[in-house]
Amino acid sequence: MKHLTEQAARRIRPTGATGYIGGRLLGKLEESGRPVRCMVRRAEALSGRTTSQTEIVYGEVLEPDCLHETFAGVTAAYYLASSPSKTSK
Repeated sequence: MKHLTEQAARRIRPTGATGYIGGRLLGKLEESGRPVRCMVRRAEALSGRTTSQTEIVYGEVLEPDCLHETFAGVTAAYYLASSPSKTSK
């Protein structure tokens, strides 16, 4: 049981949680009881789709300054977003 408690304390940060694959991973992480922090460009994109254990923060992969906050306290990350381009917004 101790292993499960330690495992649940690790914050996970998926990128692409608003997409098809990332959204399914987000659901599985939430079901497992893990705390999750999602980085999104538009917070409303996850409105009503997360549990109370999920933290939503603004971030843009191409803006390094905002990445520090999104990774603070994170022990694992999944990159499931499409390749970013400077022209897509």
